[in-house]
Amino acid sequence: YNFNDSIWVKNETLIEVLPIIETQKEKVLKKSQFSHLQDSIGVYLVKITDLLEPNDVAPLSHLKPTIKEIILNKRKQELIKELEKDITKDAIKNKKFETFTIN
Repeated sequence: YNFNDSIWVKNETLIEVLPIIETQKEKVLKKSQFSHLQDSIGVYLVKITDLLEPNDVAPLSHLKPTIKEIILNKRKQELIKELEKDITKDAIKNKKFETFTIN
């Protein structure tokens, strides 16, 4: 398996692809270190080119899909609100809207 070296990968994803890493995290998950791992299935060569600590800011390329989803969701919510306003205005205008008060 080969990850593109210009993408960021979460630890969980790496461990999912190479379960042997789970048992040797301390050894393998270090910046700029080349690791040679072997199990009954095969030999794995791993090199971590960069590593972020838990509170570090993630690179934009890694966050871009999430940011895009947030923006699209916000636009969707605004559109729904606008449609609700238009439907309510239209109903009031055409006298197909009633207001009820609860005592």
